[in-house]
Amino acid sequence: MKKRILIITQNFPPEIGSAANRMKGICQALNEVADVTVWTTEPHYPQKDLYRQADFWEELPQDIKIRRIKTTSANFEQIFFVAFCCI
Repeated sequence: MKKRILIITQNFPPEIGSAANRMKGICQALNEVADVTVWTTEPHYPQKDLYRQADFWEELPQDIKIRRIKTTSANFEQIFFVAFCCI
């Protein structure tokens, strides 16, 4: 029976950038010896609307379970800033 690995990361394809590419490579390497599940945020860098195009979603690893968490960064950042300014 294969071991199971959970990876939690903010950067994962189809997001653009070297961090996302490194995480993809790490997950593919680990998936050869274990069952890998990735929890990551929905892609939003550099613009969230960019990822509505199907071209970005074709190269994802098919044998790795990927769970995406929806974020609301604009509201969170404002509340976060206000909370720390009041302390």
